[in-house]
Amino acid sequence: MDNLELSKKVCGLAASAYLANKHRGGKAGGEGVQYENWFAVYNAAKLVTDTIQNGLPAPLLSTQTMDFVDDFVILWNEDSCHQHFQLKNTENVSWSSGDHPIADDFRYQKLLNEGAGVGKTSATLVLPCPEKAGRLQKSMPEDISNYSAVEQFAFGETLNHLLQIEPKLRDALASLCVNADLDKIERLGSLFVGEWVSNCGTPCNLMDLWEGVLRHEPNYVRSLSRVDILEKFEAILMQIEGFHYTMGQGFFEWSYLESDSGVLEYSVGSEKFSEFQRIIVMEEPSTFEELERHLI
Repeated sequence: MDNLELSKKVCGLAASAYLANKHRGGKAGGEGVQYENWFAVYNAAKLVTDTIQNGLPAPLLSTQTMDFVDDFVILWNEDSCHQHFQLKNTENVSWSSGDHPIADDFRYQKLLNEGAGVGKTSATLVLPCPEKAGRLQKSMPEDISNYSAVEQFAFGETLNHLLQIEPKLRDALASLCVNADLDKIERLGSLFVGEWVSNCGTPCNLMDLWEGVLRHEPNYVRSLSRVDILEKFEAILMQIEGFHYTMGQGFFEWSYLESDSGVLEYSVGSEKFSEFQRIIVMEEPSTFEELERHLI
């Protein structure tokens, strides 16, 4: 049973008719959609590191789903947990105003998820103004408070502007970069936006989104996955006098005596680095002069 049919059963006919009308014809563009895209990118970037390094199952990310709280949704482990976010980049926001109050949307979403067998539901109202977010957190209706929250997230006219005023987005993207230069962070954010927008309308696996970003081969992204280093590769490099290397930031950085140094342009988690290892093992260079041509 899809959510629209289920809503008739668990929320009532009036609420179901409202849900159908809410999604009829899609959503127009403008600042509201842009705000949703920025917030989606922030969450995707934040989740990538945790998902890979902690070995967590990748969640599905969605927008404009057939839900009452639908601007952005994170679906964990099929139906174990759904996190819903409603974004309001407007002046007049309250829990109870209008024909369809936000608090009612949160209540209906909880009922809908329970009817669908979702184990845990959370609903979050996201606002750009810290003061307004604080007021709405304090005035939240008691009956929704055990599964609801209010979050502040800034709005910027451009990605560059937003990165300068929203540290949460900047930090999430910077955590994926070797160097936290604004230029590199903005480039990575733009790749995330492009991949996210191309998937809008259909649930997107977080790792599929991340792999789409990596297909552009950004050489400033640090490796997050465990790197398999061939034992013989290490042994060969260790016996080359005066040669040293590190891989602490996800890239192969090398130096020779005090006269030369460099960084391979691809990350240590890439297939290119695996091929580099195989070549070194096959050729077994014993001097820096024999190794040097593979470092260029």
